[in-house]
Amino acid sequence: MTSQTEPLKIDGPTLMLRIGHAPRGRISYFSPQTTIEEFLRHAAEHEGRLLFVGNFKSLRNKIGFNYLLLWSPQSAIKLVGTVTNFGEAYNPKTWNPKSHYQAPFPWGRTPANYWLALDNVQQLGDFDPDKFERLGYNAKKISLADEMETNAATFIIRPI
Repeated sequence: MTSQTEPLKIDGPTLMLRIGHAPRGRISYFSPQTTIEEFLRHAAEHEGRLLFVGNFKSLRNKIGFNYLLLWSPQSAIKLVGTVTNFGEAYNPKTWNPKSHYQAPFPWGRTPANYWLALDNVQQLGDFDPDKFERLGYNAKKISLADEMETNAATFIIRPI
């Protein structure tokens, strides 16, 4: 595990996922800042490991990334972790309770379309979007910094 004194260096393809900020009916709502703080707390209590689960349709065709970066325009902090495994159909009733990777409560209590097992989860220090490029369709037409100002939720990025 990377210690907190050794910041994780993003040196490869990264799934950059924006955490939403709109409350939804009958679902527990936590601000993006609180969500990231709780994920970091959970990871710190579990040797830097975290199971990230969600219903992100945008993950369907996103493969081949080494890192997950969670961010929000409504949060001053960002989270980064190394993706060690990725899968579909998370079910808390069938997930191995002895796995090193567990989702924090309450995020792990309901089934989800996708799961990502993360190691070395930590707060990301300074993040300069000008040092990264987006990959994929239309990636060169708009800078990452400009894209972060839109409502787009998911990108694959890599260092320039």
